[in-house]
Amino acid sequence: MKGITGMVGVASIGDGATSTGSFHEALNQAAIEKLPLVLVVADNHYAYSTPTSRQFACENLADKAVGYGVEVQSVDGTDLNACFESLSATPFARARAGHGPQLVVATLLRLCGPRRTRRCGLY
Repeated sequence: MKGITGMVGVASIGDGATSTGSFHEALNQAAIEKLPLVLVVADNHYAYSTPTSRQFACENLADKAVGYGVEVQSVDGTDLNACFESLSATPFARARAGHGPQLVVATLLRLCGPRRTRRCGLY
């Protein structure tokens, strides 16, 4: 609205957030408007205590992007170099070039569940 160009919005969310209505509404609107957005999803295969197999029917979380016409990359979220390479330029350049939102799904490990935070040393 201000006429500023070259800027890209960036957000990071967990896989559970991709099952909310606000995620779908926002991604759909960003895709329609071809907004320069890079959305990084940390996929540890659980939303709090619900496994992804009970959250969505598609095989892979990255498949959700296809329905909105959004470009997606998957990366091993436990490999720091792969994450840097995946995020270093491509999604930002494509978003700036008018290709709309870019989804990056980083697959991670879940070290412990929400009820075990004390035993895992996270509390």
